[in-house]
Amino acid sequence: MPAVCPILRKFCLAPFLFLLLLASCQTEPARKAEKVSWLQEQPIPIRSINPEDTLFSDLIFLKEELKGVELIGLGEQSHGDGSAFLAKARLIKFLHQEMGFSVLAFESGMLDCALAVKALEHGITIDSAFRMGLFKIWSNSQEVAAVRQYAGLQLGEESIPFVGFDSQLSGNLPRAVRVDSIYQVLRRYAPGFDSTYFSTVWKALQPDSPRAFRSWKRDSVFQQEFFIQLDSLARLAGQLQPSTLEDKLFLKGVVSLKPYYYFLLKMDLNDPDNTVLNIRDSVMAEHVAWLKKNCSRGEKSSCGRLIRIWATSAES
Repeated sequence: MPAVCPILRKFCLAPFLFLLLLASCQTEPARKAEKVSWLQEQPIPIRSINPEDTLFSDLIFLKEELKGVELIGLGEQSHGDGSAFLAKARLIKFLHQEMGFSVLAFESGMLDCALAVKALEHGITIDSAFRMGLFKIWSNSQEVAAVRQYAGLQLGEESIPFVGFDSQLSGNLPRAVRVDSIYQVLRRYAPGFDSTYFSTVWKALQPDSPRAFRSWKRDSVFQQEFFIQLDSLARLAGQLQPSTLEDKLFLKGVVSLKPYYYFLLKMDLNDPDNTVLNIRDSVMAEHVAWLKKNCSRGEKSSCGRLIRIWATSAES
């Protein structure tokens, strides 16, 4: 085949590329019209987002759509989307009453939520339990009140009222509560547990954010000692064989402190890195898989295999 002059090739390709561009421009309105038409054909009218509306005839179609599904993510476009909160509250009631979904898992700390459920079983109110375990964007929201009250009604059933699947410290808890709880649980399952070895961990174990760690991010000696102790604590918690579901959840939360603090160490709020963000995301995904595997329906104190996940749309 004869060689083609580069200049000739350039002039031959130019009209072809122009025609492609022209075709693209001509079809864009058609593409938009096709998308609009598809969207207009798909919606199914929902009568209400009021959580008190328990006439679920408008949601019955979900039984067919969700047949065989065991994990459902209930997202929200932002953490201040009150209308979405109300709609999710009604969906939660439908999924529980009509489809048997028995676990309400929040994008909040597994450790703190386990502590909150224990306190709930010892007599605190459901509102106090939510504040103890969940991020305040949900625990203080009026639009989530219906979910809080509904979760409280599940106390004493086979399923646990709510769980967390995040590794963060999310609740309104003083440091002493977390530290004392870890002491008690570890001493119960590991006789001879020496809490003095973990003194640096106890100093850091408090409600926090990446901003709270600016000082020790610059202290390499503290970092080394802290992560050595935290690694030992996580390994110990992961080796224990707890006898109750609440202790299982709690110890899993203790194990997750290691990747959480590593996430805080690496996180730069001024320049977020997706690689760092994925540390937390991967832990949450592992927690959801763990919940599904370790909470089987029908067992005493189980939290069930059918899970409703409350989180941002990106996380769910």
